[in-house]
Amino acid sequence: MVRVGLIYGSTRPGRFCDRVAGWAAEELRKDGRFELDAIDPAALPGVLADRTDAGRTVVACGTDWIGEAFVVVTPEYNHGYPAR
Repeated sequence: MVRVGLIYGSTRPGRFCDRVAGWAAEELRKDGRFELDAIDPAALPGVLADRTDAGRTVVACGTDWIGEAFVVVTPEYNHGYPAR
């Protein structure tokens, strides 16, 4: 099994990347060859206190987490990455 970190690239309330990341997670799980960890900075304490976890496994990405592959889901604003 390949360990994949699915990284959410936005912390904005109402962000669209939740839908895209959800779809990507489903596809990776259906394949059966991947172990998936969601890495969502918005779910970390103090980032957005009103945010709920919706049953995902959220990993605080630090030196204790080493994945074999990463998928980054991030929005585009004016041909660039978001400020937050």
